Amino acid sequence: MHYAGQPLALIVAHTLDQAIYAGRLINVNYEVYPAIVFGPDTIKDAVQPPQFLWPVASSVGDSEKGIATADVKIEQTYTTADRHHNPMEPHTTIAVWDRDGTLTLYDTTQHIFGTRELVSMVLGIPQEKINVIAQFLGGGFGCKAYVWPHTLFAALAAKVLDRPVCVQLTRAQMYSMVGHQPATIQTLALGATKHGKLTGIRHDSISPTPIFDNYIEYAALCPRSLWAASEGIWTNHKIVHVNRNTPTALRAPHEAVGHFALESAMDEVAYATGIDPVELRLLNDTDIDPDTGRPFSTRAMR
Repeated sequence: MHYAGQPLALIVAHTLDQAIYAGRLINVNYEVYPAIVFGPDTIKDAVQPPQFLWPVASSVGDSEKGIATADVKIEQTYTTADRHHNPMEPHTTIAVWDRDGTLTLYDTTQHIFGTRELVSMVLGIPQEKINVIAQFLGGGFGCKAYVWPHTLFAALAAKVLDRPVCVQLTRAQMYSMVGHQPATIQTLALGATKHGKLTGIRHDSISPTPIFDNYIEYAALCPRSLWAASEGIWTNHKIVHVNRNTPTALRAPHEAVGHFALESAMDEVAYATGIDPVELRLLNDTDIDPDTGRPFSTRAMR
C-alpha cells in the first residue's frame, strides 16, 4: 500500500447495502512504516523529474544578474494547498461485455478516446472492440480527463460475472481514488528598476508526486512568457516523492497556482516602487514571447 485510500478489492453485490456490509467483513493486516508527507521537512529531498509535458527548466539571459543589480529586489516563498475537483456528479462507470467480446463503457469521462486507448492497453484488447459512451457530464474540471482504477475494476468485474457492472465512487472516495491538484512550495525572486521595469525573474517550484510516479505541477510555466525582464528569466520544477495518490490537472492546470505566486510578487514590486499594480503590469507587457523569442499571435493585455 502506497497511500491512504488506495483500493484493495472490489465488492460487487445486488444492492449498495449488501456491498457495504460485505466490505466490513474484510480484515486487512498492515505492517506500518513511517509515511512520507509533503512539507518543509521533505523538500530537501526534492529531485529534478524527467520531462512530462513541457521542459522542466528554462533559462533565457542572466536572471541572477538582473536580480542582483536591480534597484528593487523581491524574494518570497508562496505556498498553495491541495485542491480537489469534486464535481457534483461522482465518477461512475457501467461496463457491459457483448457476446462477441466487445466492451462498452458508459463512463463519466472528459476524454473518451483516451479512455478507450488506456483500457485497450491495460486489458490487452483491440481499441476497435471498445466503445466508450459519455452522453452527459455533470462537471469534471480535469479529474475526468484521465482513467482511474474504478473504470478498470468495472470492466474486469463485468467480465468475470458475465453481466453489467456499475461502479460509482462515493464522495469520500473522490478524495483518494481520483486525482487532485497537488500542493506547491514556490520561491519567486523579482528584480526591477525604481521605475518598475523588471530586470530579472527567478521562479522555482516544488510539488509532491506519488512514490511510484513523476507527475509535475508546472507552476513555474507562467513567468516564461508573461512579462518581459530585460536581463533574463529562469524557471525550474522539482518533485518530492510522497505517500499520496497521483495528482492530475485541475482547472486551471498549472497556471492558477503559478499565477498566484507570480502576481503576488508583482504586487510586492508595485508596493515597493509606489507604482499602481495595473500600470506596473502594462509597463512590463511584451509583444514578444520571452521564452521563444517569437511574436505573440494575440495579446489582450491592453
